[in-house]
Amino acid sequence: MGFANASAAPLAAPAAKPVFSSIQTLRGIAALLIVLMHLASMERAAGAGHVLLPDFFRHAYGGVDLFFVISGFVMVTVARGRYRSPTEARRFLARRAWRIYPTYWVYTSVLVAAIALSRGVSGFPYDAAQIAKSYLLLPQEKGPMLAVGWTLVHELYFYLVGALAIAFVPERRVAWFLLGWGALTSVAYALAPVDFSPWLTVIASPLTWEFIAGAMIALYAQRLPRALAPWCAALGAAGLFASFLVARELTSVHAAGALRAALYGPVSALLVLGMAAWEGRPGGLRLPALPVALGDASYSLYLSHPLIIFALVRVWRHGLTPWMHDASVIACIVACIVFSLASYRWLEKPLLAFGQRRLFPRLPPAPALQPA
Repeated sequence: MGFANASAAPLAAPAAKPVFSSIQTLRGIAALLIVLMHLASMERAAGAGHVLLPDFFRHAYGGVDLFFVISGFVMVTVARGRYRSPTEARRFLARRAWRIYPTYWVYTSVLVAAIALSRGVSGFPYDAAQIAKSYLLLPQEKGPMLAVGWTLVHELYFYLVGALAIAFVPERRVAWFLLGWGALTSVAYALAPVDFSPWLTVIASPLTWEFIAGAMIALYAQRLPRALAPWCAALGAAGLFASFLVARELTSVHAAGALRAALYGPVSALLVLGMAAWEGRPGGLRLPALPVALGDASYSLYLSHPLIIFALVRVWRHGLTPWMHDASVIACIVACIVFSLASYRWLEKPLLAFGQRRLFPRLPPAPALQPA
């Protein structure tokens, strides 16, 4: 399994400010699960036979699905009080695009440069159309050059539909809009031909249900009885990890289809519901700064970790003793985390600040979640 073009990758760009520290922490956990999934897969594909990470982590694809639920939650939360306004919809789209594209372009360009240096211009495996679609995150059959970008293609679709809701739907009707969107997605998935076009693949994807679930959670999380919130979070976490064990026995679960959404989506939604309801009450859950910081850096972690793992694979080709292999895997995990924190601090955060300062008018902060 490679990273320059693979179908199993995750995350979306983090919001400029955490909505909840618990949700931001879940971002970090989801990103770390994806790192472990890719690293465990590459150990078995490119290592010398000795492996450190349990096979369990090869099936941690649910980190992607957790991200989609979180994205729906965040979108509805930041849109509160701004519905039925085409101006707010345009601002929403512009700011979301700025959060996704610049950092993604940097890491895609690093990948392009690395491929060009190693293979030469004549051996470059992508044509101009693939390069353009990759940079623009448009649907294409082979996926973006930086393979983890496939989830960002879905994110942009979510944001486009979300912007339509912000522009034209009264806030009190948002839940009905979401249910209608889910129904249309189900019909499209049921009627779509076996060989989807890239665009139809995104529009009819059952992964949209996960985004819708997160959006519904943002509307109704505070109606959950307070005593049930920790139990929901615990059951969601246990269910998510149990789903990785189930995935070991299901050969087709990693495709972005209904089976995957059914396996990972409900438990991810339960986890987000529990954490949001638990923290969103007076005297609720409070988390330390370190996991929240990892959540802040989750987008950088998501985009940069394939490049770091690529470098590790080149080291493995020289042959390592078992203990050296184990040390290299641990060092890779640490390097991914440290590099992502640095990337967030010195690349992603300044880019976001530039956008806030120069490109977009400041918006009032999104109101906290309240009972709908």
